[in-house]
Amino acid sequence: MLNTKNSKVTNVEPFLNKAINQISQLLTLYEEGSATTKRKIIGSIFPEKPTFKIINFEPLESMKD
Repeated sequence: MLNTKNSKVTNVEPFLNKAINQISQLLTLYEEGSATTKRKIIGSIFPEKPTFKIINFEPLESMKD
């Protein structure tokens, strides 16, 4: 339990257990998750909007003919 001077006693153990469980299963949650779940996971790791920059693009050999 967490005691602070001017607040009620709060039991944080269930929240910690849930967080630890989800972090330990992060790879599985990502691999099996929906697009929305994947966005949430990536957003929690990278809080700024990620941008992707293509530096060099070449067509595949099969597309050259």
